[in-house]
This record gives sequence, C-alpha cells and structure tokens, in this order.
Amino acid sequence: MSYTTPTAKTAGQNLTVADWNTSVRGNLEALAKRPACVAERNSSQTLSTGDAIAFNDTDRVDTHTMHDTSTNNTRITIPADWGGIWFVAASSQATALHLLVNGTAVRARGGYSVSALIPLTAADYVEAVAGNAASITSAQMSAIWMRATP
Repeated sequence: MSYTTPTAKTAGQNLTVADWNTSVRGNLEALAKRPACVAERNSSQTLSTGDAIAFNDTDRVDTHTMHDTSTNNTRITIPADWGGIWFVAASSQATALHLLVNGTAVRARGGYSVSALIPLTAADYVEAVAGNAASITSAQMSAIWMRATP
C-alpha cells in the first residue's frame, strides 16, 4: 500500500467508485500506515572517521522491512512506492555524526545527534557515519515518511 497522488477534478465531474477507492480510501489507509523505522545498537563499536554505525540490535519499529540487523545493518532503505520527503535522525556517543545517502552524499552534519528532512526515492538508503574516531556503546537511527514529493 502506498500513497497515490489524486487526479485533479473539474467542476461538474463526478467522483467515481474507483476514484474514491484509490484517491481517498487508499490514501487514507496508506497515510495511517506510513513507513517508519527505528534501528538500534546496544553494544560496543569502535569507529574510525567515515565508518558507518552498525545497528545490530532488534529494531524498535520497522513497518516496511527497511532495516536488516545482519545484512547491510548500517542502512535504512526506502521501500518501493514510498519516495518523498523523509525525516531522518541519528544519535550516538560519537562527537560528530553525518547522515549519508547511498553511501556518498552527506545530507546533514551534527554533534552527538543529527537530523534532517531529506528527499529520497525508493531503494535509496541512509547511513549514520562517524565524523571522527570514536568508541560507542549505543546508538539509534530513525526514519519516517513525511510526504510525497511535490
């Protein structure tokens, strides 16, 4: 289930059952079940500058299978049909954190925590990366879909 941009109607044009099911009912259901993920780490990890944090604990929330605790556990991956504007945040004991998209594009920089609204498309992934060397014992990264791209 995903959000579908409704088709524009003109004055006098009827709302069909198909329009209602897709543009109204379907979108309300999709928005009520929008994607969200909260991945955690609760064990030690030594990071060099540029290393991604491995989120290897059980996810607190993962509504659309966006994170895997063993394969590519540094990533939250955007599910099919859910491109748009995402709120992404990360925190840890590292004194400098960066949010990367697809392993390269730095979208935000911060201290012990960082957050940003980021336009993402299906299959894009986000990682929290150390901006300096650090030893951490816990960390968290989250992503939630906010809206379709205008």
